[in-house]
Amino acid sequence: MTANRYRYQNPAVLGTVVEFSFEVRGSDDDAADEQAEVVADSLFGEVDRLQSVFSAFDETSELSRWRSGELPGSETSDEFADLMGRVLFWQEWSGGLFNPLVGELSASWAAAELEGREPDRDHLIAIAAVIGEPRFEMVDGRPVPTGDCSRFNLNAMAKGWIVDRALALTAGRFDEIDNLLLNAGGDLCHRGSAVARVGIENPRRPYDNEPPLVVIEIADEAVATSGATRRSFRVGDRRIGHVLDPRSGRPADVSASVSVVAPSAMVADVVATPAGILPPAEALDLVDGAEETAGVVLAAMIIDHDGACHPSRLWRERFGSTTESPPTES
Repeated sequence: MTANRYRYQNPAVLGTVVEFSFEVRGSDDDAADEQAEVVADSLFGEVDRLQSVFSAFDETSELSRWRSGELPGSETSDEFADLMGRVLFWQEWSGGLFNPLVGELSASWAAAELEGREPDRDHLIAIAAVIGEPRFEMVDGRPVPTGDCSRFNLNAMAKGWIVDRALALTAGRFDEIDNLLLNAGGDLCHRGSAVARVGIENPRRPYDNEPPLVVIEIADEAVATSGATRRSFRVGDRRIGHVLDPRSGRPADVSASVSVVAPSAMVADVVATPAGILPPAEALDLVDGAEETAGVVLAAMIIDHDGACHPSRLWRERFGSTTESPPTES
């Protein structure tokens, strides 16, 4: 059976460029072209709809109205409540390293960018001390605030969840499409009968024309890569990574990048956060133990600032060990 492959790009959703590719099977070229347009419109429409639920930047989103108190927890949608229940699980699983209240710390670093000097260390520690416990609870399956949630932020989880949900709903609507691949700024998910080849960026040479450090093959899986290469704070002359350690309030500076392979983009996304905060050995223990502690099988590759690669047990078994230091910027 013949299949035509199509690629689409939308720069205006999820705060990043969203790339979508897929195959249309068993149609002549004209019919396949028409079908591809319908599929792409469906996918991007679903992403846009879900963004209106979880966006932290849209004042009319469900998340924004909930965290301001305008929307009672009892009136939240099933989708919103589903994700919020998962927040509590993964926050506990990570020992609090995944923390949706880290936005309170991010606000201090954003102010530091404008002022040109780093935040006071004691000030950051004081914030860290009060964001350790969740400020909402699930009541009858709905999220009810128990404290100030005005800076509650789901960015480290919602993007992956939206990728998963939009891809699943689109695949379920069209029987004639296969091998869907959705990439939203580093959160990538594949669904289909074949494998997808995914390149892992060299964090020491983050250029669009630079070949990947390593290429892996995934099937019906997701990959999330996190690091300071593409997103950071700039305070004075220093460029500081955007991933903050909620225990200290300071940027996590132990790794250059973390790539996680998981059954879903949401899981890959959320696990990449604690894996990028902990020292590599501790992060890999967390990843390797996830099947027992969280019921998911994970693989991860951590690249430290010296360029050394630290693969998890499953990464070594599936993809080999990239032990040589990648080239640095010249």
